[in-house]
Amino acid sequence: MAGVNIDTGALLERYNSIDAFEHGMVFIIYKTGLLLTYPDENLTFTHTILDIGDHFGPANLNKLVADIAAGRTDAVNALHPVTGRKSWLVYQPVSSCEWGVVAVVPRMDIFHARNRVLAILAITLLALFGGAVAIIRRV
Repeated sequence: MAGVNIDTGALLERYNSIDAFEHGMVFIIYKTGLLLTYPDENLTFTHTILDIGDHFGPANLNKLVADIAAGRTDAVNALHPVTGRKSWLVYQPVSSCEWGVVAVVPRMDIFHARNRVLAILAITLLALFGGAVAIIRRV
């Protein structure tokens, strides 16, 4: 028989400090849904993600837990458990153990980054178009 000793304090500190975009968060669950890390440390090792399912709104958490147990990656629509904003729960099982990493990614953060890139692209194209018009007018 073998056992593994994990420093849960270091695990919690490391994963609770990860930022997923500006307002997102990352946590780890066991294949049964047990919270191994979570920003509210009082819930870790005592509650499952299903127990706190109301924090995530209409998310299909049963699918999330089943997918992690089966080794599948996916995303489900949810609400951010702190801000209540529309988000995605993006999850990935860890192949070397029976854990899964779950990222709460607010849609506004994703679209904000996309919109910033689109605005820079639009300004660049307008500048190029303006330069082309100026050159054509001189000729």
